[in-house]
Amino acid sequence: VAGQGGGGRRPVRAVDHLSLLRGLVGELHAEEEIEIPLLVLRLATEYFERGVLFAVRDNQAEGAGAFGGESEGEPANGLDGRVRGVALPLLAGSLLETAVRTRAPYVGPIDSTDPNAPLIDKLGAPPPQEGALLPVSAGRQVFAVLYGDNAASARPVGDLRGLEIFVAQAGIALQNAALQRRLSELAAGGRGGGAHA
Repeated sequence: VAGQGGGGRRPVRAVDHLSLLRGLVGELHAEEEIEIPLLVLRLATEYFERGVLFAVRDNQAEGAGAFGGESEGEPANGLDGRVRGVALPLLAGSLLETAVRTRAPYVGPIDSTDPNAPLIDKLGAPPPQEGALLPVSAGRQVFAVLYGDNAASARPVGDLRGLEIFVAQAGIALQNAALQRRLSELAAGGRGGGAHA
């Protein structure tokens, strides 16, 4: 990947994505549920100049964290500050809604249609020509959607297979954590209610 495209400032990329992926998958299954989104964002920085992780709940995509996208005169936490905690409705026809509904990755143009306007507005300048949306899911449940682009340099997004594998593993890890939490709750409820049986 290094050395392609035009000049300009580019973030330093990991030399070996496979080694990084292997290490992060190992961390993924050892981490607490709350740390999994941080690992997703960490790997996404190797693929994109700008990215946002949206938690999905109640037919909304809520900004859970972001990187890149800082503009001059803006605080250091620019994009992260613009999206963290902000809920975007999953409007019919928007790329966010499509990613959640289909549970399938999308790489392509980001059209400035009305349904996509809330996302484009939060991303700020420069507007993306091409972007990627990767659902973090397991089975039929979508936990989050990772958005990424290279709007600053206009570089093509490129091969995302490693990131797609990691995002799929993150979905499984989140599902397992949710199931373990539910089993713990049921076991705790069973111990409390068993005395009266």
